[in-house]
Amino acid sequence: MLCKLVPELPEGPEWEYEIKWDGYRMIGEKSPRGARLTSRNDKILTRSFPGVAEGLAELKCISATVDGEVVALNEEGRPDFQLLQSHRSKTPELRFMLFDLLILNGQDLTEFPLEARRQALQKILPKSSDVIGFSRELHGSVASLMQQARELGLEGIVAKARDSHYEAGERSGMWLKWKAERKDEFIVGGYVPNGRSFDELIIGQRSGRKLKYVSSVRAGFTPVQKARVMDSIRHLVMPACPFSDLPETGPSRWGRSLDEEKMLECRWVKPRTKVEIAFVEWTAGHKLRHSRFLKLL
Repeated sequence: MLCKLVPELPEGPEWEYEIKWDGYRMIGEKSPRGARLTSRNDKILTRSFPGVAEGLAELKCISATVDGEVVALNEEGRPDFQLLQSHRSKTPELRFMLFDLLILNGQDLTEFPLEARRQALQKILPKSSDVIGFSRELHGSVASLMQQARELGLEGIVAKARDSHYEAGERSGMWLKWKAERKDEFIVGGYVPNGRSFDELIIGQRSGRKLKYVSSVRAGFTPVQKARVMDSIRHLVMPACPFSDLPETGPSRWGRSLDEEKMLECRWVKPRTKVEIAFVEWTAGHKLRHSRFLKLL
């Protein structure tokens, strides 16, 4: 079941709130034959996370199908997606944060209300575990929860209707998500053209006299906004790349690298135009994760 992205969360006793865990969404299955982990795209990930799969054996039942998020916790005990990305080369503290129970000992619970499913889930959780966790309900006003999410650097908050059934593959609006995005000003240094407009805006940030590449932005544009941005940079086209750290080399975890081949698609502009961009976080390589256009400055 999928969450619908909203700019603000609803408030009321009919909703329950949880942390939006920043990790890999997975379905976990425990049975007498063993355990299995499956991604949202039906990819089997049991071998990729053997410790997490083994943790399912701790559930106090014969068989179960659970929904949750595999996260890596940093030294402060907070979910860290970059740490999770490097779990094979490092040994981060992994947790399978469970928030729903779909099948228990062969009984389909998906038509039961969310509250009943979560109560049943809590009854089969181990008393203590180094792997299995429970995504607990958050209490407080929506405003206070959103503020705390920003202060703690969490990805966001999820709101779920207490009486919601489990609608696999659906984004019905009974589950909602709000992202605690950051935002900042950046400089346009190029774009990937598409006819008279563009597909991607290539942005950077000053480091002394140098312009450092931070992201290629595709999301957040309306046709009107694209036209305005294009009008602001069309007369600034230049032959040379203004970024001091391009081309990139090696694979990228955040999409295709801006390597020499990709750069052949680009058009460069004098770095004079500023834009406001929303993003989830800075990566270890000083790139923006999940960047989204907000406005032309």
